[in-house]
Amino acid sequence: MHDGCFKTFDDVPKQALSLTVPTLMSGAHLVCTVPTAKKNNACLRMIMGSISAECPATAMRLHPDCNFFMDNESGRGVAEFETVETVLGAK
Repeated sequence: MHDGCFKTFDDVPKQALSLTVPTLMSGAHLVCTVPTAKKNNACLRMIMGSISAECPATAMRLHPDCNFFMDNESGRGVAEFETVETVLGAK
């Protein structure tokens, strides 16, 4: 609730799923969908930061079949860093 995703405590899901990085990376295909401006800093760190445990999401850049989907707000500034393909090592 603190980040504003839910208006009331009753709106918060009663169950959630947590994955470790190794479990996440074991997937055959990863899809990372990131909406809203609130996640802009995380997206910038994920795409442009050094791959490290400081930002576990950076590990997805090492996966051979991972797609990132960001809206204009969450991805603001990412496209200005050369090209996303260059950062992610796409050919």
